[in-house]
Amino acid sequence: MPLVAVYAASKCAVEGFTESLSYELDGFNIKARLVEPGYAPTTNFSANGGARMQGLIPDEYCDFAQACFSRFGNYPTAFCTEAEVADAVYAAAMDEQFRIRYPAGADTRLLADLRWSTSEEQYQQRMREMFGPNRLGSPPSRT
Repeated sequence: MPLVAVYAASKCAVEGFTESLSYELDGFNIKARLVEPGYAPTTNFSANGGARMQGLIPDEYCDFAQACFSRFGNYPTAFCTEAEVADAVYAAAMDEQFRIRYPAGADTRLLADLRWSTSEEQYQQRMREMFGPNRLGSPPSRT
C-alpha cells in the first residue's frame, strides 16, 4: 500500500527471515510461524503512530498523502479485529501442520487471495484501484 514503504519492507524482511528459519528449525521439530494481521484501526497502533508521524510528510507530498488517506476511508473489506488476531495466534500455536502463514482478518485474506490467484499485472492494478490515489496531474515532461 502507498505511504507504508518502510513498514512494508520490515514486514517482508521478517517474513523472509521466518520462512528461512522454518526450514532450519524443522529438523528439530520447531515450527516458525507468521501471524499476518490486517489493518486494525480499532487498536492503539494507529493512535500511537499518528502523533509520531505529525510533520513528517513533506509539503510536496501532502496532496498525494491526503488522496491516499481519503482512499483508506473507503476500505475494500472489513477491518481486522483484535479477536481475529487472537484467533490466528491460537491457530498458529496449536496447528500441527507444516504451515507458516496465518492471516488474520478479511482484508489480509482478500489481499493474500488476490496476490496468489491473479497475475502480477492484475494484482498491481487492483491494488492501485483499492489504495492508490488518482494520479495527480500528468507525468513530468522529459524535455
